[in-house]
Amino acid sequence: QEMTVFEAAAMEEVQQQPSDEHSGVVFVVAEHPQQHAPSSSSSSVRQFAQKVRRRRTRGDLKADHPTWFYEEKVPFKQPHRLPVYWYQKGRAFLRRMTGLFSFKFTMMLFLAYFGVKGALYAFLDAAILPYFQEYVKTSGERYHDYLTIASVPWSMKAIFGLISDNIPIRGYHKKYYVAGAGIVSAVCLACIASVSFSTRTSDLAAILFFFSHMGVVVVDLLCEGQYARRMAENPESGSDVVTWVWGTYMMGQMIAAFTVGPLSDAGYIRPMFWICVPLAAQIAVPSLLGYLQEKRNNPPVTTVLLSKVRTNWRICALAAFMGVVTVCLVFVSLYGSGVAKLVYAIVSSSLLCVLSFKLMPRALAKANLYMFLVEVLYIQVSGVGQFFMTAGPECIPNGPNFSYVFFQTTSAIVEAVFGGIGVILFQSVFSSWRFQSIFWVTTCIRIFASVFDIIIVQRWNIALGISDEVLFLIGDRSLYKIAYMLDFMPLVLLTSKLCPRNLESTVYALLAGFQNFGQAISKSIGAYLIEAAAIRTQVPCDFKNFGTIMTIGHMVLPLLALPLTFFLIPDNHLTDDMTKEIEEVAKYFNAHNSDGDDGDDDEDEDDSTLLLENEDDNDML
Repeated sequence: QEMTVFEAAAMEEVQQQPSDEHSGVVFVVAEHPQQHAPSSSSSSVRQFAQKVRRRRTRGDLKADHPTWFYEEKVPFKQPHRLPVYWYQKGRAFLRRMTGLFSFKFTMMLFLAYFGVKGALYAFLDAAILPYFQEYVKTSGERYHDYLTIASVPWSMKAIFGLISDNIPIRGYHKKYYVAGAGIVSAVCLACIASVSFSTRTSDLAAILFFFSHMGVVVVDLLCEGQYARRMAENPESGSDVVTWVWGTYMMGQMIAAFTVGPLSDAGYIRPMFWICVPLAAQIAVPSLLGYLQEKRNNPPVTTVLLSKVRTNWRICALAAFMGVVTVCLVFVSLYGSGVAKLVYAIVSSSLLCVLSFKLMPRALAKANLYMFLVEVLYIQVSGVGQFFMTAGPECIPNGPNFSYVFFQTTSAIVEAVFGGIGVILFQSVFSSWRFQSIFWVTTCIRIFASVFDIIIVQRWNIALGISDEVLFLIGDRSLYKIAYMLDFMPLVLLTSKLCPRNLESTVYALLAGFQNFGQAISKSIGAYLIEAAAIRTQVPCDFKNFGTIMTIGHMVLPLLALPLTFFLIPDNHLTDDMTKEIEEVAKYFNAHNSDGDDGDDDEDEDDSTLLLENEDDNDML
């Protein structure tokens, strides 16, 4: 009764005050009214509201202290108050994070996603072009193979998750793997920064990039598994962890984008890799100190959990085979001819697709096949394309001649902005569409975006008086990014709906690995087309047939994905209940398990693998 009187008085007080005197405090509730609720007088209500505001400013209102509840609007009508408002909100957010998950775990996520997944990965992704183009002086054709090798670890997520889940080290599934991945990556980057490689030894440099990316993949994978578990244990945290992870990731990504371009144009190509060494090594320190806060198995031994492997042997077998195929792809890219790369791409893809239908439920296998084929049919010739855009006038006299500042910094910012626009469009426009309809639209947008790149390659824009920079930002960095996000997000939603309970993590890792492997296969097919078209990226340069390759790989072949939707994608709305399909998937796994348990032993309570984003789409959220 006392609480009801207080609520009425508080609302009356708010209504009597001028609207511009309030920052939007709508309602205040005391969990224990006998201790905190004031009398119903107006002055007491005002004092009580001031007390709440002071506590909010200090950041004491956090999820694990639910004594106070409040809702506040952003003071857009009072711009001078915005800095204070965001400072207060940020401080309260950090207090909630550290209150629920501890300071150590919050700092571990910051170091993993700002330092490793954000800054280090973006640095590697951007710096590989000036390193091989300007420092090593390799050809664009060979550089394309090196891009394939660098991207292979992202296709091995399933095997990394399989190893960490089933082979704990001293009772830990993540601790020593994360530390080891950081150290291995740091050693490889130190070699890149200190050793002088030439065209004769550039293959070794590509292997070092492979292991550097592998460190990023392992850290990303295992940290995701741990924060997913902590989120499940603390559901009242809402989306705080995801906001923290992706916010710090994007900060690190932006810092790397602003760094690589200017340093590359200034000629500090090899020395700038020293920046990456501490970014990779630092993650080993908090991991070994226990900041990941992982539960230790009992007994704390290093062993192989064979019972878990036997229970889900089908998924484990498919993950292991994919790991072998991806490793072999590295050697084929290094030492195989164009024809060998094409043959290997066709044979390995066919085997994996057949096995996926043999070892996975039909609904999952069909969605997986579509994701794989969508990536394969969009033939990637990014190695030659990057060389064309950044080649000097001695190679292409009237070419784009983009600087690294524009190509690696300016365009990266534009790409991030339009990736966010793609997410907003998906949520506001396409979220109630049918799966098939969305994929038709995104395929058409993707093809249309390629027209701008073809115009640049053919130099038609010169006659039209349109600059290369404008066309490049509109096509490759804007429309393509929007289409890619609109294509990727419904695929994530579809696989989310089809994943069986208790196997969501492993299946997600496997599907993400398939999609990334599709990109690697696409690069291998692109390498064959580059060789067959006799393209040269070194003086005397020859890009005569490059426009034809892009027309075939970016416009003609992607059209084949349109009829595939009728056979591989269910004709459901994104909001439809797919319980029937989920039950069929669950029955399949239950029927094919070697025994009836769920694979969770007393000695292994961990599940380190989790929903994984696409290699080229780290700004998905």
